[in-house]
Amino acid sequence: MLGTDPTNTDTDGDGVIDGMEVTDNTDPLDPCDFLLVSQTVEPSPEWKNQDCDMDGLNNEDEMERGTNLTNPDSDGDMILDGQEVNDYTDPLDACSSKGGTAPSNISCELFVELDLVKPGDILNGSFRIINIDRFPDNRVEIYNRWGVLVWETTGYDNENNAFDGKSMGRITIIENQKLPAGVYFYEIKYVHKGEDKMKNGYLYLMR
Repeated sequence: MLGTDPTNTDTDGDGVIDGMEVTDNTDPLDPCDFLLVSQTVEPSPEWKNQDCDMDGLNNEDEMERGTNLTNPDSDGDMILDGQEVNDYTDPLDACSSKGGTAPSNISCELFVELDLVKPGDILNGSFRIINIDRFPDNRVEIYNRWGVLVWETTGYDNENNAFDGKSMGRITIIENQKLPAGVYFYEIKYVHKGEDKMKNGYLYLMR
């Protein structure tokens, strides 16, 4: 009745056995009509060579890259996955594209969400710079209220290389000394698409 091959459990070769396709309400005769979560057998070579979502990458390429086989724009930046590969950008990163636009719920810019540092606190134990990982060529400097540089680093990463309220040993400041609570001034210098950028502002250190 279905027209499937009784000698082949996966008639269309998409990696989902015919019985499961019936359960999923997908077409066991259409290699591009399937549910990813139901793929339990090795897809056929013919299926791997197809491009089900017409994004310029065949199914095998998508499986290897981790992109969505049924969505031509896996990261939602309005650039097809295949074009991103050709552009040497990341089809899984909405902030990595040439001419694309990230979805409204994703921010690609560098910013400070919370300017509070409370050493020992699980969430706010260090100064966190959102999206700093997108700009590895960076330099962060922190000054006290008198303009004395008390902490600086390059390659800030929010984890192993982050400001947690201790000094870096500048002039009259002893290295690793716990800085007093109060207001500090920060400067974040980074490179974005070959252009020098800078953000600055105040942070609050609590004890």
